[in-house]
Amino acid sequence: MKRYPLQFFGLLLILSLSMVACGQLPPLKPKPVDFRTIDTFWPAFQEAITMRDTATLSGMIHFPLDGAAIFAGRFDNSKLQAKEFFPHYDAIFDPLARERITNTPADDLILFAVGEDAYSASFYEEAGIEEGEALYRLDVLYIDQEEGDPSTTTESSVSYCFARIGDYFRLCRILAAG
Repeated sequence: MKRYPLQFFGLLLILSLSMVACGQLPPLKPKPVDFRTIDTFWPAFQEAITMRDTATLSGMIHFPLDGAAIFAGRFDNSKLQAKEFFPHYDAIFDPLARERITNTPADDLILFAVGEDAYSASFYEEAGIEEGEALYRLDVLYIDQEEGDPSTTTESSVSYCFARIGDYFRLCRILAAG
């Protein structure tokens, strides 16, 4: 058995700690997620949101994510990559969105299917959803009003869209309006 001097282990420890301090560790790999139905995917997604488990969420989101760039301050049609998504987690999943996600049963998600709704075929294609796949949506409505002045009422909404991408369900698109 080969013996290493004690200094070798000390150097290894110092190098490891310096990588952590400089933020140069390799990115976490997403935890494997195997959810073929919305009924198995949804409770796990709710738990990951509740626990702020970004490692699990990274396996439950189809990147690049369409519609999320607005939360990063971009008002173009670009998609958000995983490395851009998580720094904006608290904007994308604000307290009201987290509350709606964690308290909405899978049966209450809005179900659409290709050809049966107002979305065009390009909507599905751009989000990576194959033709004929079901699309589930959760809407979060925001109503703001200055106290006592109904003329200042503004409304906006954010829709979180979920579909099977390949074999597994994923958050595949976010729609923001208002």
